Amino acid sequence: MYAAAKRFDDARRVLKEMEERGVTSPVAVSYIEIDNELHMFTSGGRDEQHEGHDGRTMERVRSLLLELLEPMKQAGYVPDTREVYLEQQGGTSEEEKQRSLCFHSKRLAIAYGLIAAKDPDDSSPLGVVNSHRVCSDCHSLSDIIEKGIFVRDGSRFHHFEKGACSCGDHWSLLGLGNTSDWTVENSDRACTDWKGVICNSDDSEVVELHLAGNGFTGEISSPALGQLASLRVLDVSKNRLVGSLPAELGLLQSLQALDVSGNRLTGSLPRDLGNCSALRFLNAQQNQLQGPIPPQLGALQRLEILVLDNNRLSGSLPPSLANCSKLQEIWLTSNDVEGEIPQEVGAMQELRVFFVERNRLEGLIPPVFANCSSLELLALGENSLGGRIPDELGRLENLVALSLYSLQQLEGPIPPEIGNNSKLEWFDINGNSLMHGSIPVSLLQLPRLATLQLSYFNNTSDRPVPEQLWNMTQLEFLGMGRTNSRGILSPIVGNLTRLRSLALNGNRFEGSVPDELSKCPRMETLILSDNRLLGGVPRSLGTLERLRLLMLDGNQLSGAIPEELGNCTNLEELVLERNFFRGAIPESIARMAKLRSLLLYGNQLSGVIPAPASPEMIDMRLHGNSLSGSIPPSVGNLSKLSILYLSNNKLDGSIPATLGQLRRLTQVDFSENQLTGGIPGSLASCDSLQLLDLSSNLLSGEIPASIGEWTGFQTADKNQALNISSMTPAGVFPENSTDAYRRTVSEDLAGIVDGHTYQQYARELEVPGVLDLSANQLTGEIPASLGKLAGVRELNLSHNRLSGGIPWTLGEMTSMAVLDLSFNRINGMIPGGLARLHLLKDLRVVFNDLEGRIPETLEFGASSYEGNPGLCGEPLSRPCEGDGLVDVGDGATWWKENVSNGAFVVGFLGLKQILAGILRKHARQITRRGYILLKPAKSSSFLDYYLNFCSVKVQAQFTLMEPIDLEHFMQTEYEDARTLAQPTLAARHPVAAWNNIYAGTSKPHEFVLCFLLVESKYDQFGFQSYRNKSHMVLLVQSVAAVQCSRSVSEEVKIPKGVEIVNDIEQNGEVCETNFFDPGEGV
Repeated sequence: MYAAAKRFDDARRVLKEMEERGVTSPVAVSYIEIDNELHMFTSGGRDEQHEGHDGRTMERVRSLLLELLEPMKQAGYVPDTREVYLEQQGGTSEEEKQRSLCFHSKRLAIAYGLIAAKDPDDSSPLGVVNSHRVCSDCHSLSDIIEKGIFVRDGSRFHHFEKGACSCGDHWSLLGLGNTSDWTVENSDRACTDWKGVICNSDDSEVVELHLAGNGFTGEISSPALGQLASLRVLDVSKNRLVGSLPAELGLLQSLQALDVSGNRLTGSLPRDLGNCSALRFLNAQQNQLQGPIPPQLGALQRLEILVLDNNRLSGSLPPSLANCSKLQEIWLTSNDVEGEIPQEVGAMQELRVFFVERNRLEGLIPPVFANCSSLELLALGENSLGGRIPDELGRLENLVALSLYSLQQLEGPIPPEIGNNSKLEWFDINGNSLMHGSIPVSLLQLPRLATLQLSYFNNTSDRPVPEQLWNMTQLEFLGMGRTNSRGILSPIVGNLTRLRSLALNGNRFEGSVPDELSKCPRMETLILSDNRLLGGVPRSLGTLERLRLLMLDGNQLSGAIPEELGNCTNLEELVLERNFFRGAIPESIARMAKLRSLLLYGNQLSGVIPAPASPEMIDMRLHGNSLSGSIPPSVGNLSKLSILYLSNNKLDGSIPATLGQLRRLTQVDFSENQLTGGIPGSLASCDSLQLLDLSSNLLSGEIPASIGEWTGFQTADKNQALNISSMTPAGVFPENSTDAYRRTVSEDLAGIVDGHTYQQYARELEVPGVLDLSANQLTGEIPASLGKLAGVRELNLSHNRLSGGIPWTLGEMTSMAVLDLSFNRINGMIPGGLARLHLLKDLRVVFNDLEGRIPETLEFGASSYEGNPGLCGEPLSRPCEGDGLVDVGDGATWWKENVSNGAFVVGFLGLKQILAGILRKHARQITRRGYILLKPAKSSSFLDYYLNFCSVKVQAQFTLMEPIDLEHFMQTEYEDARTLAQPTLAARHPVAAWNNIYAGTSKPHEFVLCFLLVESKYDQFGFQSYRNKSHMVLLVQSVAAVQCSRSVSEEVKIPKGVEIVNDIEQNGEVCETNFFDPGEGV
């Protein structure tokens, strides 16, 4: 069993357990009686296993079996090696497995019976007894032996005669697959007990297999299929089958219906299917089939229905399909079929359905379709077809549906001849913006037309829409969005009592919303957006119990929102934005159980926000009104909520902490209100949050340190696009596939009208990566953890009361395009690391307390830095005085005046060759020398200082404001430093020593770096250059710290071991001097 399933590891495990437990499998033995003498054979065919038979006899037996292999293969035999398990060193080859099958004991016994027969013409049957069961492969031997054979195995009698066995196709079924009631034990009742199996009248042959949805896995067995010679129907749809369709399907000459749809099949369609001469129905939709459609399918003279939707088929449409004279339906939607539609299609007189939407077909729509007199459904949408709609299509008297949507190269008018298709029920040219002209009156007079989709057709007529439109009482779907149509919405629209969807958006319709729409009880979708409608919303619309989508946005409607709309209990989307509605939001709307989208923004609504109660709510936008009060905490119960816009209202109170319960929340905008309190730390639980705008409120406190854990901002991924399910028929033999098409499309259209659903609206507004906390009263420092939010594109912290420095970690926000820190109290220097933000287009740090040189690598104008008197250098007109040089006199005085209490003196132990390697690229001659003090912002973090290098010595003072995990830092950066530093130097300063200095530090400490440099000025170099890891780490690991003073008032002497060098060589070489050894102390 395990071997058949190719689970050889399990097979080995079972054998091992059998060996450990002392369980043995009895050897298969077969017996045959010849002349009252019993002869025994065991599998394998070795001489020593057959007592009483000499080697010559066994050689003849083996030779006969090998000779029979060729005629067996010509008759269609394929060795079934699935049940063979041979454990050999290095594995078992397929040839060895086939040889094992050839010498089964049953075959040996039968071959011996043929050899031992005294009269070759004797037709007496052979009798064989087998200790095990007859495998499926051994049934194949009887196909070429005319003599009758009786075999009694462990389960039943088998009577082989004329290539057939009395057990029928039971063993073939076991090879094909199995269900819970398909077992060896009840195989003799396969035709009566096995689910999905239908046999012929005497239960000898399987004629139909209905195995849809049985959970089959694995591949379809090739040998098993080839043995079901009488099979007429094979339905294995809706399983989990993998692999390719076997070529052995071509052996099934009786096969009439083949359904393998809804699996995971790959590979190409076998050309051998062209040999199934009786095939009438072929359904392979919803798989992953690739390659071209085989031209050999054109040989199927009886083929009626071909369904290949939703695969990956490519190539062109084979002209040979026109040879299938009885072909009625072709379904090829959602593939990659390309090229032109062959002209031969005009010869298909029986063709009723030609559905090839969502492919890559090009060229013109062939006028020869007019010759397909039986054509009922012609669906060519979402291809690259161009030209005009052929006038000849008006000759198709049986045409029921014509779908030509999203053919963006299609142009010209709607042919008036379409009005001759008296049976036409479906006409769709939605999305063809190049088409233009007037709407033919003949089209509006079709007596059966139920679906009319004209959206984006450019109606060039200056007249109002024809009055005949409102008299089409049979209409169910009317789509005229963005057709440039005009006129008054006639009250007689109430005559369209069958109407389920009405979309007139984006036009120039005037007047009021007709109260008579309430006479359309089947209405599910009503879209009147972006017109010139006046007045209020009729209360009578509340009687439309089936209404799912109501869109009246972008008009001039006024008054109150009717409470009666709450009676539309099936309403899922209510869109009333951009009107002049006044008053409160009705409580009844907030209680609607199925409401998913509530868009009321851009009105004049007032009052409080009613507590929303719909568990299906996904999108709620109430911004741009005059709503007051607080944000209802119950909003945290809307577990599916994704978008929440409440900006530009008069809301007060705090932001509910319950927002942290909304794991699907992606966009939040509370800006321009009067909200107070702090930013809830619970927002860290909103895993999907990608837009947060809290600007222009009265929020206070610090930015939560947990902001770095807001995982939605950590990546720049966008939401997935809306996936519309395909429209394909179901069933083995659909009674009327055109009806199935209309029914399926109608159901989809109720939720997708003119290309707008709530998900698509969300996608249009999708701007991930916006974090705006500006114009509040936030205090404290900018959290360094912000650097983890690599998905933020816009960060605005301006107009607050933030202090401290700019964290160097902002340089890790690699998606940043806009950074605004203006109008705060930020001090210190601008990190050069911001130059790593290659997408940064807008930087604003105006009116802060920043100081020092602007990093040269930041290429922004002076307007980005205004209001910071301490900043200097380009692009400002204010130069950095003396280029950072200060004449401080002798070293002792400088030490006393500049080293504060509790400071540490850090002596640089670098060698000449190391310093030269770091500084060589930045040397230039200077005229002054001495000691200087470089003092970056006290709030700068450890890795965020920058240096100026000058003559003799440089001492840089900086402040460590937060603990540094130096052990992690050194472990990740240390190796690069070792390649530059001498081994003895690196050995003196292990990681542990640094941890002793920095571990647990929570108060600011000052450090001094002492450098001996060449007689040259080393100007500051940008963060990108300086932060080269080998340079930075070398500086860090090459210093030793010693406490050098206890009080500012004390007289401080130069530390022992440091020699002040005043005699500097003028040739640019590094001066020699003596440094203290950190191991000796100070």
